[in-house]
Amino acid sequence: MGKLTPIELTGFAKQILKERRAFKYELYKKWLYMGGDEYKLITLPDKSTWALRMGNKKENYIHIHPGRYSLHTIRVRALTLKTAICVMAYINIYKISSPNLELINNVRNEFLNAAPVKSLSLTSGLLRLLKVFSKV
Repeated sequence: MGKLTPIELTGFAKQILKERRAFKYELYKKWLYMGGDEYKLITLPDKSTWALRMGNKKENYIHIHPGRYSLHTIRVRALTLKTAICVMAYINIYKISSPNLELINNVRNEFLNAAPVKSLSLTSGLLRLLKVFSKV
């Protein structure tokens, strides 16, 4: 949703870590755990916030993901994302103009073996994702 590409995003994160003298493994680890925290937040030039944590492997020690409620992100559960992807595929295959509650629940049941949603107003994350996906 944001304008930064993954390459630009990682480039800015790398620049910030170098400015804070926290890019190399041991320096990053020390900086990250300073103050008793297990993560740090950084803000990129597009005003998006990213959380940095310790990676699982020493060679991939920087783990980065969008901060909660960060600009340019939609935070949803995995099932909501799967639902949006399946619904978009379905409406594109069958040339349906726009999804409705019945169609969404049929897709959830048939392809995801998931319970129906009660209303679309309660699934704002789903509606926002469908809106973003329909622009692609």
